[in-house]
Amino acid sequence: MPLDEINLRIISALGRDARMPLAQLAKTLGLSTASVHQRYKRLVDQGYITGSRIEVDWERLGL
Repeated sequence: MPLDEINLRIISALGRDARMPLAQLAKTLGLSTASVHQRYKRLVDQGYITGSRIEVDWERLGL
């Protein structure tokens, strides 16, 4: 799948907030949730998105 403008916008938005629900992302982009879900799944399947992660402040946790 080529990276068109919509795919790049999905990647960009998730890069800023990887926990954003796909329904919210769809609303932000003006697309249907089904369309965003399908595109997201393809981006993952084709290796453009390889996961999401959290950053832990170990010092604050005392570890």
